[in-house]
Amino acid sequence: MKTRLILVTVLALLLVPTVALHAQETDPETVIVAYLEAVNAGDVDGALAYFAEDAVLAIVPFDTHTGTNEIRAYLENAVAVNAVLKYESLQVDGDTATMTVWYTDDELQATGLTLEGTEEVVVQDGKIVTETWTATGETMAALQAAMEALPETGGGALPLYAAVMALGGLVAGGGLVLRLSLIH
Repeated sequence: MKTRLILVTVLALLLVPTVALHAQETDPETVIVAYLEAVNAGDVDGALAYFAEDAVLAIVPFDTHTGTNEIRAYLENAVAVNAVLKYESLQVDGDTATMTVWYTDDELQATGLTLEGTEEVVVQDGKIVTETWTATGETMAALQAAMEALPETGGGALPLYAAVMALGGLVAGGGLVLRLSLIH
């Protein structure tokens, strides 16, 4: 009888950390921070493990990546550049988290640009199902000013939508997420 009580107690103690660990892994804030840390470490597989198979990663107004194959390609591109993503004010309401995010990389740093946006991440069952970064009006104005400051090459002026798409290609192709510096 005493042996059974000890065995049951040991099993219960072994299960408690497992249950707590599972709860931590499904908590949206924990998932998001772990995902960001994996990206910061250059761990594409680790970062990708936090996405649902049919997840959507949107960088508005630049590009959208659907499913883990497209997100993997995006993350691999991100790891190939020296991108920096800083965030603050991470707030969670149910399965949705929001935060303010600033992005820059080597090319943007050369121009003095930092892109600011709002980010919304939805986590269900421990997996990111959507991640949406949306550029602020100030960022769009700064991008337009940067494009207007470029020397002309003999062609007409580039309309804003074309400039945004061109810069969006750079951002999306190079990756919006790589080296993350967490601001708290």
